[in-house]
Amino acid sequence: MLTLIRQEIYKLIKKPSFLVFWIGLTTCQVVVASCALRYPKVLRPQSAFLNSFYAPIVIMFYMIAVGSTQLSSEIQFGTLKSLLYRRYSSTKILISKWLTLLLCAVTAYVGSLIVSLILKALLLNNRFSLNESITQHGKIWQAWLLTNISSFLTMLFLMSFVFLLATLFVNSTPAIITGVSTLDCIIKVTTQKM
Repeated sequence: MLTLIRQEIYKLIKKPSFLVFWIGLTTCQVVVASCALRYPKVLRPQSAFLNSFYAPIVIMFYMIAVGSTQLSSEIQFGTLKSLLYRRYSSTKILISKWLTLLLCAVTAYVGSLIVSLILKALLLNNRFSLNESITQHGKIWQAWLLTNISSFLTMLFLMSFVFLLATLFVNSTPAIITGVSTLDCIIKVTTQKM
C-alpha cells in the first residue's frame, strides 16, 4: 500500500498543474491581502484573514479537478489495467489514490494557513490583533481556525463525492461539472441570510 501511495504522490508532483497550483495559490493570497490593505472599505482585512485570503476556494477547485482526473485518466489511458495485473487489488488502488488526495489537501491547507499568518504579520499586522474578540465567536484566531476546519471538511466531502463519480465515468468531465455544481450549491446555501 505504501508503494502505491508513493507512486501516486510522485505522479501528482510531476504534473505541471501541481507547480502552477502552488504558485497560483500563493499569488491569489498575496493579491487578496494587498486588496484588503489598499481597499479596506471594500474588503475588510479582518474578514479577508478569517477566510485565509480566500485560499480554500482555490484549493477546492484544484482538488475537484485532481480528484476527478486522477482515476478517470488512468481508466481512459489504460494504465489502471497494468496495476491490476500486478498483485494490487482495485480496492487498494482506490484507497491509495484517495489517501494521496487527502495528503495533498492537508498539505495545501497547512501551506495556506502558514501563508495567511505570514501575510497577516507582514501586511496587516497593525490593522487588527489575533487576540481581538469578535462577536459570538471568541477571538479572531479561534474563528479563523474554525472557519478553516469547516471549509476543509466541506472540501473532504466534495473530494470524496467527486472521486466516487470519477469511478463511475471513464471521462473526468462529468465528475468535474458535478463537483463544481455541488460547490456552487454549498456556497449559495452557506451564504444565504436566514
